[in-house]
Amino acid sequence: MKRNIIIITGHGEYAQGVSSFIKEVAGKLKNIHYVNFIPTKGVEQLELEYLNIIKTYEDKGIIFACDIVGGTPFNKAVEIKYKSTNKNIFVVSGANLAAILECCLELQDNSAEELAKMMVVNTKDTVMLFEEMKIIIEEGNIIGGIDEDGI
Repeated sequence: MKRNIIIITGHGEYAQGVSSFIKEVAGKLKNIHYVNFIPTKGVEQLELEYLNIIKTYEDKGIIFACDIVGGTPFNKAVEIKYKSTNKNIFVVSGANLAAILECCLELQDNSAEELAKMMVVNTKDTVMLFEEMKIIIEEGNIIGGIDEDGI
């Protein structure tokens, strides 16, 4: 399925921050929507913003990328998913910036379901605790590392 959209949402200015990052790294991308849930915004207004975005994409893949599981932006996205007749709505929570960016860059290359699953896997693959390691440098760029165990 082509012409997927992603709705990046979260508490405070989360969506605006992700928007700033994506525009800095990748430029302006299409089919990405940013919805902040600020203290002055009620739950009904948040839901209305979501519905206004998705009403024009009824038969397309829709991915909600939410800041945290169990928060209001996540809960409203899940509620909309189950109320909708569109069975191509997926809700991801807790993805990191690298995973969200990759999803945005590949938005039209995969199904919404594949992208949502990819976002979860990529988050797990790109989170790390830095420990001293031998850094592999190629042409002046860090391309990887080997820890004390040779991994």
